Amino acid sequence: MSTVNENVRSFGSIMIRLYNMFPRLISLLPGSHQKVFHNFEHMKAFIREVFTKQKKVLDVNDQRNLIDAFLAKQQEGKPDSTLYFHNDNLNVLVNNLFAAGMETTSTTLRWGLLLMIKYPEIQKKVQNEIDRVIESTEPQSEHRRQMPYTDAVIHEIQRFADIVPLNVPHATAKDVTFRGYNLPKGTTVIPLLTSALRDKAYFEKPDEFYPEHFLDSEGKFKKNEHLYHSH
Repeated sequence: MSTVNENVRSFGSIMIRLYNMFPRLISLLPGSHQKVFHNFEHMKAFIREVFTKQKKVLDVNDQRNLIDAFLAKQQEGKPDSTLYFHNDNLNVLVNNLFAAGMETTSTTLRWGLLLMIKYPEIQKKVQNEIDRVIESTEPQSEHRRQMPYTDAVIHEIQRFADIVPLNVPHATAKDVTFRGYNLPKGTTVIPLLTSALRDKAYFEKPDEFYPEHFLDSEGKFKKNEHLYHSH
């Protein structure tokens, strides 16, 4: 997790942004991008060591976790076993659980705590709604429909925090034309999520923490498809 956090902090550096624009040139220079490369290799080696150890004691009839389940699929001998369930995919899958799962979740929670401290009046409204709906019972998924303000605050945290402003690199699945540019299949595309999450055409106060972005005139939760599309 420390390695993943270090990489995420580095993604906002000037050298990383320059590398995304001029990878061949910048890859030859020193800078934070070199540390990111080193960390990626460190993570791959760590994960490979873990699943190598688990493979030695694997019991397909007693699968303990995701890695065991993946390794069991490898041994089925089906066409999919070699096409999808190979070691490279296992390494990327586990890596993604650390980076795209654990790190982003913990960072979003930290932003939520920070914003509740910064805006105590919003925190009080959330707390009152929680006390009124949940009280001393265990939280249930059906409570969400009864807590529109809390739901709106959670969505606004995700919008305002903008924790992955450049998202992650994608690739075109086919030849496409976008705004006059011809992008052949396999072109790397780095979407700028900030431009969507701070768009005045879709959010009334894009530079402010404003839960009302996700509430209608009656105080009911209102989906904003622009947030979902950006994700």
